[in-house]
Order: sequence, then C-alpha cells, then structure tokens
Amino acid sequence: MHESDPEFSFNQILKFQEIDPVSQINLQAVLDGVDILTLSIGPDEPPEGTLTFLSLFEIFMLAAHKAGTFVVQAAGNQGPSPYSVISYSPWAVGVAACDIDRTYPATLILGNGLKIGGVGLSGPTFGGGLIQYKLVLAKDAVKKNSTFPRIFNAEECQYPEAFDPLVVEDSVVICTFSAGFYNGNSSLMGIIHTANLVRFKAFVFVANPSYGDFIAEPIPFATPGIMIPTTSDTQNILQYYERETVRDKNGFVVRYGGRAAISEGRIASYKGRAPIVSRFSSRGPDYIDQSKNPTDVLKPDILAPGHQIWAAWSPMSVLNPILSGHNFALMSGTSMATPHIAGIAALIKQYNPSWTPSMVASAMSTTATTYDNLGDPIMAHGFDLYTLYTSAPFGFGAGLVNPSRALHPGLIFSAVPSSSVSGAMLQVEFTPLPSSILNR
Repeated sequence: MHESDPEFSFNQILKFQEIDPVSQINLQAVLDGVDILTLSIGPDEPPEGTLTFLSLFEIFMLAAHKAGTFVVQAAGNQGPSPYSVISYSPWAVGVAACDIDRTYPATLILGNGLKIGGVGLSGPTFGGGLIQYKLVLAKDAVKKNSTFPRIFNAEECQYPEAFDPLVVEDSVVICTFSAGFYNGNSSLMGIIHTANLVRFKAFVFVANPSYGDFIAEPIPFATPGIMIPTTSDTQNILQYYERETVRDKNGFVVRYGGRAAISEGRIASYKGRAPIVSRFSSRGPDYIDQSKNPTDVLKPDILAPGHQIWAAWSPMSVLNPILSGHNFALMSGTSMATPHIAGIAALIKQYNPSWTPSMVASAMSTTATTYDNLGDPIMAHGFDLYTLYTSAPFGFGAGLVNPSRALHPGLIFSAVPSSSVSGAMLQVEFTPLPSSILNR
C-alpha cells in the first residue's frame, strides 16, 4: 500500500468479504470527507491467524489515515494488566484514560461528632446535616417473624418485605457491600427500591470488613445516601453503632441509641492529585500477535480525562434504572477519553488546516506532559485499591494532552506510511514548522 499508489482505494477495501457494519459506516464517513474519526470501540481480543495490525479493522484505519482522516481509538478498559491495550497500530491514536481532580464528597455525621467522608451525589438528610436521625444496622431491622434469615442477605437491603417498617421508617439505615454485590445478585437500585418502599430517611452503604474495600462511583440518588468504601471507616461507624445500641440476651436490639445525618453530596470539589492513570485503562506494551510478542510501537499514545465524565444520556434508557429520566450521567472508560482527543484534534485541524493526521498527532504528543498538577511524575492506580504508584509510558503514552500547547507545538513529525506495514513501522520525516506558524 503506497501513499502514491493510485490503484489503492476504499473501493478495494469494500470488496473484502465479512466486513463488519461498523467499518462500513466509518468507511462511508471517510468517503464523505470527514477530517476526524473517533472510535470508542475495539476488539475484545487480538485477531486470530494474522498480526494484530493486519486485521480488517486495522486495515480500514490505515486506509482512513492514508486518506487524510485523523483516527483516534479507545485504548481499552482491561487495565491495569500489562499487554491489555486493544489499540494496536501506529496509524490510529490510542487513548488512555485518567482520573481528574473533581470529586463529589459527602459526609456522614455521627451522633458523637465524628465525621466520615464518603461518596454521594445525593441531597442531604432533612435539616442539611444539622438534624440527626436514628441509626439502624439493616440486619438488626429484620422482622422477628420473618422467613428471611436474620443475617444472610438482609444486610444488603435488597428485600423491603424483610424489614420491620416501625424500625427503619425515618431512620438512617446501614446497608453492607457483601457477597450479593460481588456475584451480581444485589445492586444499588435494590437498596434505593427498598429505601423508598419502607421509607428510610437515608441509607449508608458501607464496605464489609470480611470482603475488603470496594470502588465507589458517584451516582445520583433520589433518596439521601452515602457510600463508605473503606473497611477502616466502616469499623469506626460500626463501633459507634454498637456502643450506642442496647441488646437483650438473645442479641435483639431493644434500643437504638445511635444517631446520624448526611451532608450535601452534589457539590463538586476540585482538590487533590491529577491526572492519575485510571485503574481500568488498558496498559501497554503493544504486541503483534496472539502470543503477545511485543512490537516497536508505543501504546497507548496519549492520556486524556476518562473517569467520571459527565456524558449525554438518554432519559429513556433502560441500561441503568438509577439514571432513568436523566439527560447526563457520570461515565468512565477510555471511550470517554477518546472524544477529548478527537475534539482537540478538531481544534488543531481548524488552526492548521493543511496538517496531516500524523502532524496533528505529533503536535499533541510532543507537547503532552508527564507531570501532574503537584509537579510530580504522573501516578497510576494499580490492583490494590486506593494505592498509587508511579506510572510510565505504557500507562500514559506521551503524557497528558495539553490543548493550548498543542496549537503551538514548535515542531512536528510528519509520518508517511511506508511501502510495507511489516513490523508496523513507519518511515519518519522531521518537519520543522514554518516561521509564520512559530510566530503565531
């Protein structure tokens, strides 16, 4: 396939058998003259019987690149394992995802004055946290004549019929992240459903010390609620609860003495370290076949925000009942990071309309930063929850994209596809910018 070969065209690619519908749509987009193609998609695994960059999907992206279309692709969401990237070829810009410094903190305020931070995105209990309500552990609120086991499942707050309404109504109920949430049988929607039916004042969703910490993502709750994802904080809550709770000789509660309230959780806070390579973001190195033999192509290419991004959402969608009626939702994934790079590419292309796709990519890569907002090397989430380690190019590529600097890169590298794609190598030419651009 030659840049100057008149025989090579999209019509030849369209003759391939078994071309997938996504490639057909995208090929048509390129035929229509689009400048930028954003692909928040990728294969589940490397192709069988061929090199990773010679699958039909990769060949399509090469053809788009040769036609002058900037192709940007999600790097994948199978991190933090190495060799998990699904953007293989150098003619598509593979985008990794990072956390940003925006959070939605909420606070659980206990009757003894202890304040425990958590994750919310819901309104406060009535009184804005100043009025406290009875604190009840879910498994203590099961009906005494209930057919439900007193401990099993009740703590997950999935079955409203299991609870004594006289105990839980207008109470702050502690629900626990236990086995059902790990195996998919329990859900936050189940807690909210229960809370609404038996009229919890609020719920506190805590980690189970027997299972360890969990990952909490902000979700809009109609019922006031807070997630406490660490076992250390959970222990503090339970210790307070047990101190204030009186039980009979059989272990049944005769007096609930604990009190609690929840603060406002819908106000964004911008504090802390950023960017941080997201745990789910797929990692390099890039590989050339199913045996995962490495190739001399750096993947991912670049880093962009992709964790807890406010994205458009259909209010009629049934994918997540919690978000029913919402026009926007907080979403995470390299599919959220990819449109950031596409948008920045559009700005660069508008500013420099004669630039080729490789020149646009070069402008972003050579001006990206490998340091965070605190001046330290970019960190990354790993397998251990709430533990950071220093990241590397296999996590962030060239670094975090900088849109302003990318408009004025100073120099760019223009890569031209060679006559052979063997080894997925490109012939690279050094192209200094004209003085007219440097002086802008």
